[in-house]
Amino acid sequence: MKVCHNCSTEVSADSKFCTSCGTQLGEGTSDQVTQAKEEASATAEIASATNEYAEQGKELAKGYWDHLVHMFKSPLRHGKTEGEGNFVNGIITLVLFSLFIPLTFYFGLRSLASSMGFGGAGFSEYVPFGSIFFKPFIFILLFVAIASAIIFAVAKPGLSNLNFKAVVGKFGALMVVPTTIILLSLLVVVLNMFSVFGYVFILGLAGMFIAATVTIYSFANTTSKGIDGFYGALIFNIGAFLYFQIVSENLIINQLLDEMSYF
Repeated sequence: MKVCHNCSTEVSADSKFCTSCGTQLGEGTSDQVTQAKEEASATAEIASATNEYAEQGKELAKGYWDHLVHMFKSPLRHGKTEGEGNFVNGIITLVLFSLFIPLTFYFGLRSLASSMGFGGAGFSEYVPFGSIFFKPFIFILLFVAIASAIIFAVAKPGLSNLNFKAVVGKFGALMVVPTTIILLSLLVVVLNMFSVFGYVFILGLAGMFIAATVTIYSFANTTSKGIDGFYGALIFNIGAFLYFQIVSENLIINQLLDEMSYF
């Protein structure tokens, strides 16, 4: 059988004209119509999937924005109650924190290079974006993962039903304010306001340690078992110090010095 491409009427395979509308039929008409239908169906499925992902993205963005507003109103009070339900929001915040720090360093070096006469198109030859951004981003992202793991490790002995998602959700919620401060430090270097950059950046880093300490205490206060909150916070800070010490001595500082030697 053939299918008329004009009215979709089925006719015999040897017909030259459509018996319904009179349209002349050529070889392969049925195949062409079938292929067209399949392509239209595939296009419709892709469009439907795209719309679905777009809607999910909108819902995720709206939910995260509501989460930010919620945390800014009272970070300490609301942060203590966050948990597994905000695991995705916590992940987003921790990734943004890891992202903003290397961007701050990159644009800071760019501004310094510009002030020294190395700006413009040739800047990438002296301070490549990949070497300044990607490695620090990976190391900082690894640090926040290790930080979450340390918090989980010190809180787990007192809470047998505690899961890692709850730790990330609560820690990420309390990291909203420090992440915003780090973003502010990025804007400061972009505007060449170096006189206040150090204060803002250090405040953002200090906020991270405060967020970790509060997270540990929030879990420790729910039970009398396990590691005491004071020692839990001490373990976290020692672990963070050792990690930064190793990374700064062997990776980041040496890399930055190598890049700056081009100047």
